[in-house]
Amino acid sequence: MRYLISEVKEPLTYASSGMLIHSDQFLHPRRCIDTYVLLLIQQGTLCITMDNQEYEVGPNQFLLLLPGRLHFGTTPSRGMLSYYWMHFSMSTSTTQLLDLASPPVHTDLSIPLSEKPLAGSYSLTQAQYSVPVFGDLGKDLRASLIFQSLLDMTRRSHYQIDWRCHYLSSYLLLEISHEAAGQYSSANLQLPEPITRIHDFIQANYSEPISSRTIAEHLGYHPVYLERYYRKYTGTSITSSIHEARIEASKNLLLNADSVLSLEEIAAACGFSDVKYYMRIFKRLVGTTPTQYKRNLSQRKINT
Repeated sequence: MRYLISEVKEPLTYASSGMLIHSDQFLHPRRCIDTYVLLLIQQGTLCITMDNQEYEVGPNQFLLLLPGRLHFGTTPSRGMLSYYWMHFSMSTSTTQLLDLASPPVHTDLSIPLSEKPLAGSYSLTQAQYSVPVFGDLGKDLRASLIFQSLLDMTRRSHYQIDWRCHYLSSYLLLEISHEAAGQYSSANLQLPEPITRIHDFIQANYSEPISSRTIAEHLGYHPVYLERYYRKYTGTSITSSIHEARIEASKNLLLNADSVLSLEEIAAACGFSDVKYYMRIFKRLVGTTPTQYKRNLSQRKINT
């Protein structure tokens, strides 16, 4: 995997940003430009080639297009496609691009020698961060929320670039660096089989009236034991994980520009029997109401 390594001592140089929304058959233009381009997919799949490698970038994934490298769409999108984009540049004196077999790790002098990364791992200082060219983001959508804030800020300032743009876009890149590293760690973490079965059951049945008790009965465990076991390994409750799965599903329905579903119908489709309870959980997890979340997205139909 290719990684962008940079230092946190100075912000990147923001150029522009926006959101592309296309109903069908979008093909990215053939380009070779002198800035980095960060793409963060919200809906659909973008098929694009860079350096003779084709990427299929789906929801909650990102791609970093490199300056001076030819990139172009390879297959037209099918159905609705939406993604955030940002153009920026970075200091060549503090930035490097490396091909690494595993993600870089931060050096920590407090860690005993026996627990330090294996030889061959690329070590970052505490003043550095890394971003893979392509990767997955966390399920809580923090990077998307920062992107929304960036677009709001530039719109309110009538697209005049100031230091807020440089620092907020730097924060966005740092968040993506953090989330990508977390996804790699999670992918390589071997969870106990009961935890995996709980996650699989939630993903397959979140639209049904499930609870920690019904999951325990389905898996053949005592509800109290399973809840304690789950919290020990995840740090959260089974009910919280059910809520998170349902809210993520409702976001996809809210994001669908062709959807005419009411909030009551969206809540019911995602397993909530009470729309007010759905709105309360959505606000707690996302930080805004479902209506405001949908309105914010509809205001960002800005194409490159």
